[in-house]
Amino acid sequence: MAHSPDGSLPPIPAPRYRARNGQPPSGWSNQQPMQSIESQQWRRYGFGGPPEPWERDAQRDLDRLATSYYVDALESRRQIVGSAPEAETRAVLEELFTTATRHKQEIDYTLRHWATPVERARVEDRLGSLMRISRRLREMTPEPEPPRAA
Repeated sequence: MAHSPDGSLPPIPAPRYRARNGQPPSGWSNQQPMQSIESQQWRRYGFGGPPEPWERDAQRDLDRLATSYYVDALESRRQIVGSAPEAETRAVLEELFTTATRHKQEIDYTLRHWATPVERARVEDRLGSLMRISRRLREMTPEPEPPRAA
């Protein structure tokens, strides 16, 4: 099979449905070919289409935002662990922090290269989750004790 200039295989014509009498069902047009999905493109990129470059400064802005949320989560975790929390609170803390770390790594990995629209949507979703985790950990942080009068 010959490849097209973009490297994909030509679309395979889909077989047409025929009724038992050999004629297409009423209402179907013989004039226009059936639309087929280019399977090679589908397998390669999924629903969103091919990867596209990031907009100017978008990578830097998203990275800074994700990093600030992650650093906030790190600081909150340090303060919570320093207050000797209960076992249940500690388990919730570790679960949230593990999820935050995973989301931050996924964002960093996706920002390294051009991204498909699906990957871009996933970055936005992970960034939102990172923000919510950061807020929740900040809410769990114990209040600092006021200084004692001498």
